[in-house]
Amino acid sequence: MFKRKIYDRMVSWKEEEKRSVLIIEGAGGVGKTSTVEEFGKNEYGSYIRIDLSKKSRSMEGMLLDCQSDPMGLFLRYCNVFVD
Repeated sequence: MFKRKIYDRMVSWKEEEKRSVLIIEGAGGVGKTSTVEEFGKNEYGSYIRIDLSKKSRSMEGMLLDCQSDPMGLFLRYCNVFVD
């Protein structure tokens, strides 16, 4: 796989003391998904990928309900164990 410039920017984002949500958007077929998958595998012990391009109306409502408490999204709607 080609090393992409965005990967280095994602690593910098990860190292920020106070980081916010990371949103990757752009034209189709340029390697966004592949880069995010590689970043998750290389930089974290585990990760959850949410692809909002395929969201349903019910998921949209669920995300809006949890926008002030993102962890609540996983605790309410997923079988996730959190230490």
